[in-house]
Amino acid sequence: MNREGTIVELTGLAGSGKSYVKSMIETALRDAGLPCDTVRLTPKDLVTPALPALVYRALKVVLLSRPKDLSRFLNSARHWFLVQLLYRKIRHRGSVAVVDEGVIHKVRALRRNSSFAFMFADIPLRWLDSIILPDVLVVVHCTAKDIVERRKQRDGIALNDMEVIVERSMNVTDQDARHLAGHAGTQVLRLDNSVGEGVDSQVKALVHVIAGLHVG
Repeated sequence: MNREGTIVELTGLAGSGKSYVKSMIETALRDAGLPCDTVRLTPKDLVTPALPALVYRALKVVLLSRPKDLSRFLNSARHWFLVQLLYRKIRHRGSVAVVDEGVIHKVRALRRNSSFAFMFADIPLRWLDSIILPDVLVVVHCTAKDIVERRKQRDGIALNDMEVIVERSMNVTDQDARHLAGHAGTQVLRLDNSVGEGVDSQVKALVHVIAGLHVG
């Protein structure tokens, strides 16, 4: 079996059903006999010789995004550091872990805090070489209509005329995923969670890919 843990990261817009898909993948992994853990950070995880290197890597990526102010800089650096600490812990545990707020999620946060518009593709791959990246990135897709309807029901907010904005945001997520796919070692897969799509069969196929990576 793979000595290192396998990181499966989910990305998608709010309302695309990431939490639902995450639960399905975790159940399917356990049913397939694969070790699947819910990994959380504790204060003890901060006591590591890797701490300076993890802080340095987080600062390096965040500085590239040129945050608007010191508060946003510190907030972004903290989030990047924590996701790298989490991924390091997963690697050391040796099991499979499914994460729904990972690297791509943090890239979106960097954009919100940045003083200029940038894409994930603007982060040089040579910088990503020093970052722990997921083994599998699952892009959870959904029609803009379904996302708007789900957010109305879940959050109780009206999102009239939001479908065009949702479509644009999905395109940005796809571009981020394609850039990450260009990095050796990360496999990018798409899962359609729109109403009427066969999610069960897609999850089954996804678990087959994860099993091949983890055991192979």
